Amino acid sequence: MHTQSSLLLLFVTMIFMVIRIDAAPTLDRLGWTREQLLGKDLDESGRNPSWILDFYGSDEYLNQGDKIVFKKPLTNAVIGPRLSHEGLYNKGIYALNADYKGSIPESETHLKSEVIVKVMEDTGNNALGEVRALKDVGLYIDSGLIIIDKEQQPVILMKKVPGVSLQEIVQYRDASSKEEVDAWIAQMEPLVQQLVVSWALSDHRLLHADLNVCNIHIGGKRTQQGISFDEPITEVNLLDFGYPGIFKVSETVTKEQVQTWFKAQWKSRTSNSAKPGFCTIL
Repeated sequence: MHTQSSLLLLFVTMIFMVIRIDAAPTLDRLGWTREQLLGKDLDESGRNPSWILDFYGSDEYLNQGDKIVFKKPLTNAVIGPRLSHEGLYNKGIYALNADYKGSIPESETHLKSEVIVKVMEDTGNNALGEVRALKDVGLYIDSGLIIIDKEQQPVILMKKVPGVSLQEIVQYRDASSKEEVDAWIAQMEPLVQQLVVSWALSDHRLLHADLNVCNIHIGGKRTQQGISFDEPITEVNLLDFGYPGIFKVSETVTKEQVQTWFKAQWKSRTSNSAKPGFCTIL
């Protein structure tokens, strides 16, 4: 009898554990990511002011056209090699093996060297918000369904952002001190601020909040020694317009408010940029 009671108790405990595991979300993405990006508490003079609204993929910011962008097959897209493996919110980045022209007659032809293909985890609001954001900043080409590894996958085709990443340049590899890297980051700051403020005050009211250095391309070129950037830094471009880094902002926000927020957010998001592997920890 004692053995049967023990077994029954063990069985009930295991069922309870399974229910708890299945019922608990793996990650409260909406709360956790805003906290991570903007800070835990609302702070009107800091990183998390009330004029920063919801994520770009919120239902209230999407129209009916936005919600069907992954319905069509992209029969003209010829998938090429994988450029990177899965990220937090995608299943990998690919190149094209042929130039791309959309399905409608007036579609522009895009050179394969100027296009990247992002395979999405799903077609929910986060993915829809990324498409909307890419359209609003002029980087969107197309989206829909493609067969990859014998499975139909939702993808976004987008324009390749010009420039080079700090992490891949020879100057970063050969940098003699943290101060040297910090000086380059200081050169980027006003240029990035100009972009961020202009988007926030545009009709789209788009705020790019994921300001880690890995999401910034600077002017550069390939040399015999490797990839190098142009000094001084006079050209920057932002990339990664996916969840969770893109927000809507209030219609009443001012230029001064966005500039104040930017300085606090920039300091927070670039603080580890001189450390090895910083792109994996920000």
